[in-house]
Amino acid sequence: MKENNQPQVPSVALVYDKVNTQYGGAEWVLRALHDLFPKAPLFTSLYAPKNALWASVFKVVPSFLQKLPIKSHKLLLWLFPLAFESLDLSGYDVVISITSGEAKGVLTKPNQVHLSYVLTPPRYLYTHRSEYIDRHRFFSLPLIRSLIHIPLHYLQWWDQAAAYRPDQMIAISKKVQERIHILYARDADLIYPPLPQLPVVSKKTIDTLSQSRWHLCLSRLVGYKRIDLAVKACVANNSTLVIAGEGEEKRKLVQLAGSKAVLRHGSEEVISFVTDHTRTQGSILFLSHVTNRERTALLAAAQSLIMPGLEDFGITALEAATLGTPSILHAESGVSEVLKNQESAIHIHEESVLAVQTALSQLTTINWRSSTLQAQATSCSTKVFTSKMNDYVYDSIIRLKNDSNI
Repeated sequence: MKENNQPQVPSVALVYDKVNTQYGGAEWVLRALHDLFPKAPLFTSLYAPKNALWASVFKVVPSFLQKLPIKSHKLLLWLFPLAFESLDLSGYDVVISITSGEAKGVLTKPNQVHLSYVLTPPRYLYTHRSEYIDRHRFFSLPLIRSLIHIPLHYLQWWDQAAAYRPDQMIAISKKVQERIHILYARDADLIYPPLPQLPVVSKKTIDTLSQSRWHLCLSRLVGYKRIDLAVKACVANNSTLVIAGEGEEKRKLVQLAGSKAVLRHGSEEVISFVTDHTRTQGSILFLSHVTNRERTALLAAAQSLIMPGLEDFGITALEAATLGTPSILHAESGVSEVLKNQESAIHIHEESVLAVQTALSQLTTINWRSSTLQAQATSCSTKVFTSKMNDYVYDSIIRLKNDSNI
């Protein structure tokens, strides 16, 4: 792009589905966009500042749902389309929606550019609808279960219509590109998400944690992540596994681990707990939540990061690679496009215990090179991401201007 063709700095608004969870890959995308457009407010349906501490750098503008006494987004699900359609974005040149749900359905005018960075089409409407219904007790009531499909059908119809509102779609992986094409009959460009900036952890801490061999799952404990496969495989192989994270699957995972399960209590220091209990071969440790510095130490010290489920991307594997730790991950996960098989990861081709067991056995047969792991991961640096997004925004503005002059 020629410099003299670049328009003046646009006013930008960011839109995200819900600002109510702790830090994750999508939140790092938002932080990177904040660095690029520091004055951009963040519009959303619901905002929980005590949970989403990362959002404190934004001016957060929630929808009318924020004023309702009901805070459960499951009960408010059918109102999300209206919530996003009610947001007033008329004062901005560019609207960027970051979404795995309803944020792409905001309304914009012909003189505005709407770019949608799609994490995935809504799982609960397409690929994981049955799982979504099964995992919520409220939906298990016979009458509710028979009626829930009515709003879900409506939401799917609305999602199909809303998918045509963005001027352009950007996918986080080739796999998501394919889903967009199949579900929405739309083309999407590809920009991989940015690698988070990790805190510095002392070599002494990493060496202390590395005294024993153990593997790591660092994830929300929900069904589609398939952490159960990692637990079963490690139990069968008598391998030590450390699980950091919380979620609705935790009780089930503890039961699967049986007598090998060791649960950390809130007062126990993470590094000492892991160091002490990984000395017992075959233990399955449950850490609950960990701090950003603790998670970095765990990623650096583990023999491998295990991510058996099909991920839209899987940014944690990039973090592990920058620290020299290989991953066991699904070959269809987006991050497998960046981390190559037997160079920085082992790709498994099915969600099965046997596939994870086989990958665990292969780990010690490969000469892992930290330089290769780090080089592949840093191809998704924040600098690369912000540069591509910046060019994309300005190119889109120029395209709109040229189309208006036709």
